Amino acid sequence: MDAREINKAMAAHGVWKVRLREAIESGQSEYQPQVVARDRECEFGKWLHSIPAGERPPEFWNKVQELHVCFHQEAGRILSLALSGEQEEALSLVGDLRGRFVTTSIELTNVLQAWKQVST
Repeated sequence: MDAREINKAMAAHGVWKVRLREAIESGQSEYQPQVVARDRECEFGKWLHSIPAGERPPEFWNKVQELHVCFHQEAGRILSLALSGEQEEALSLVGDLRGRFVTTSIELTNVLQAWKQVST
């Protein structure tokens, strides 16, 4: 287990919040919603799924994988709304503290932090 991969994942997924807000403001993005929605497209997703099954700590890997999928699905949905001119709805989803995107993002970060602590 590489703590650097977890650090990179947390940073990269934090950047998505900025990218989504920029897409909402401009109505444009260099990214395609259907690609963003796939959890295996980002570097962390590739790394996560490359861990051999026997080396995946189930107390962390399963939850991280589930949250990572949800994060990407929500990011893709928000980006799709932003690019289709539905800025108000997209902005409400990215900023709703009780919404799925925000709560998933927070929970993913928390589980990644816990995984990192036991692996170092």
